Amino acid sequence: TAFDHWSQDNITAFCHNCNTNHNHIVMNSISSSPRTLTIVFNRFNSSLRKDNKAIILDPTVDLYGFRGHLKAIVCHHGNTVTSGHYTSVVRNDDIWLLCNDDKVSNTDFKDFTKSSEVYIAFYTSL
Repeated sequence: TAFDHWSQDNITAFCHNCNTNHNHIVMNSISSSPRTLTIVFNRFNSSLRKDNKAIILDPTVDLYGFRGHLKAIVCHHGNTVTSGHYTSVVRNDDIWLLCNDDKVSNTDFKDFTKSSEVYIAFYTSL
C-alpha cells in the first residue's frame, strides 16, 4: 500500500536563473510502505539540551497506509546530546526484553508506553 501523502512545506527559494526569490511547495512522498518504519523523535534543541516531554507510544500504528506493530525502542537517558546512556527495548514474540549494555532482562511494555526517554521507535509491517 502506498502512502497518499507524507508532508508538505511552503518554502521560499532563490532562483539562480532569474535572480529572485520564489515561493515553492515541497512535497515528500513514499511510493510504497517499508517493511520497518523507523521514527526518530527530535529530542534535542539547538543548545543540545534534551526535551524531556513524554512521548506516548501505541503498540500498533496505522499511518498513511502503513500498518505495523511496535518491534523495538531506543531510549536515551540523560539531559544533553553529549552525555547520557542508551538502552533498547525489543519485542521477541510477545515478550519484551530490556537491553542495557551486557544485561538483558524481561520487562513490561507498559513501562514504556509513555516515556520521556524514548528516542527511536521501530514498527514492523503487519
